[in-house]
Amino acid sequence: DYLALLDTGAAYSVISAEVAESLGDELGPSVHHLTISTRHGSMAGELYRISATLLSDEGHGRDLKIESTFLVINDWPGPVVLGFKGLLERVCITIDPGASRDESPMLFFGPVS
Repeated sequence: DYLALLDTGAAYSVISAEVAESLGDELGPSVHHLTISTRHGSMAGELYRISATLLSDEGHGRDLKIESTFLVINDWPGPVVLGFKGLLERVCITIDPGASRDESPMLFFGPVS
């Protein structure tokens, strides 16, 4: 399990080589080479199709397993990033900011119907 940064402005979801290694045989072959511009500068990597699971909080729904595309950048210095192409475009998301300032915001998600 990894915590991830939900970035609706990111074109692609990104993981480091270290995270990719933890996937083992689930990673499969690269489908495309890509260079992107990030806040860390231009970075090159390989796109892979990955079955990702968005975990729900206990008692607040079900986990969502979704076929997605991630860019694996060997020296990625940031967190796991959930971006638009290949992942967020396949998920319906709603954010509830909470009824009062004492409540934490909640994120609701489900498959695109």
